[in-house]
Amino acid sequence: MENIVMCRVDFRLIHGQVITKWLRYYPAKKIVIVDNLLSEDDFMAEIYKMAVPQGLILEIMNEQEAESYLTRTKESIFLLFKDIATAYRFIKKGYLLKRLVVGGVPSEVGRKLVFSGVYLDQVDFEKLMEIERDGIEVTFSSTPDDKSLKLKSIKELF
Repeated sequence: MENIVMCRVDFRLIHGQVITKWLRYYPAKKIVIVDNLLSEDDFMAEIYKMAVPQGLILEIMNEQEAESYLTRTKESIFLLFKDIATAYRFIKKGYLLKRLVVGGVPSEVGRKLVFSGVYLDQVDFEKLMEIERDGIEVTFSSTPDDKSLKLKSIKELF
């Protein structure tokens, strides 16, 4: 999966930080969103496609489509997941990535603030720990030029 230049979890998916900052640091030909529900929602897919700058291609796929697509494409990919559970399932199927950046997980009952805009519960924390044990670096970062935080730095919260 050398062609995946960045892998990020952010429930907002396409927004100003992704477009203006992350893609400057990690240029890609395509953004691939892996989300089962969004892949079936033509209306929302069109809204996300309108938010992408001209010249950049956005693909929205369910997990199965993404698995097939990413094994055969050679284009540079900025990979986005809406939640940790989807990223976890994807990675556990054998997709070895260099790093997973977590940048936006919403506040919900039972979740703790662990980083700016990132709220985790025990289940999400354990999934991230397992991903890291698999050899994938897990960090928290809002933008590529901001200070980031490594997963091990929040262990005491859980």
